[in-house]
Amino acid sequence: MQKVEEVGQLNMQINSKGTGIGYMVKYISKNVDGEHIDKDLNGQDEKKSALRVSAWASIHKIHQFQQFGGPSVTCWREPRKITTAPEGLQEQARAAADSGNWELFTNLLGGTQISRKKQPIRPLREFIDECGKYGEPKGNQIVGVTNDVENLVTRIHQWTIFYRVNQPASPAPPSLRADCTLGVLSITVQHYRYRELRFLIFLSLDLILISLNIIVCCLRC
Repeated sequence: MQKVEEVGQLNMQINSKGTGIGYMVKYISKNVDGEHIDKDLNGQDEKKSALRVSAWASIHKIHQFQQFGGPSVTCWREPRKITTAPEGLQEQARAAADSGNWELFTNLLGGTQISRKKQPIRPLREFIDECGKYGEPKGNQIVGVTNDVENLVTRIHQWTIFYRVNQPASPAPPSLRADCTLGVLSITVQHYRYRELRFLIFLSLDLILISLNIIVCCLRC
């Protein structure tokens, strides 16, 4: 492919029919936002069809596009879950990822020509013997990133969901009755950080005020 010197020349290459770049842009835009495409194969508005495709892929967790030859996207996503990292390359990579600077992040991990095994930061996996929904051990699960010297754990929250078993009880007032088959979910969170703890405190206060208002309304009735 010829080197592009100006933005106008780049637009000309992309918009020209029959080129490899134009082919890729066409089919990627079909599923991203449908921009610059009037109708799909069924004669429908392409922008609305693109929204449906994105929703369908999101619901079924289907990965539509992935670039090849770049650094690990997992190493880009994981450090964004935390606010600090050990000084050095890990903190530089975390700051680059947190600020959305993909170019700096790519250079810190060795550029586009380095193999995944030689990248200075790689995903950190831990074997989880807990059984999943299919009754088998979950196996190796991503828990953070590592540089072979220090392991940086980024998934610091442990979530456990408990489903309440519905039991017969005294009839509730019609205004408070809810036909729910799953019941109330109880979620346990470990390793709170300050922001999460402050959010939960305010949420608890709101729930207390709502409960008091419901009690007052019931007493008035």
